[in-house]
Amino acid sequence: MLEDAFFDAAAFHAQQAAEMALKALQIHRTGTFMKVHDVKQLATNLSAPAAVVQLSALLSPAYTGTRYPDAGGRITRRDAVDAIDAARRTVRWVESEMP
Repeated sequence: MLEDAFFDAAAFHAQQAAEMALKALQIHRTGTFMKVHDVKQLATNLSAPAAVVQLSALLSPAYTGTRYPDAGGRITRRDAVDAIDAARRTVRWVESEMP
């Protein structure tokens, strides 16, 4: 999607990857998950390191901006690349927390 200039879709899927990973960790730890799309809130609730919380904060606008175009700004290639990087790093942290 990134290479075909679908930046909003690339950022949205990056956000979804991080959200699902964080929810998987939450299920692993507690048996349930929060029904929210705010990955920063999920990371905070999981006591993620500050760096992961900051990365997660970059991802929430990718959900809102693509689901509600009038609420968010235009997602650029740089935004999409940053979202993909943030999601990868968030998923790596989640993987390190699971046996």
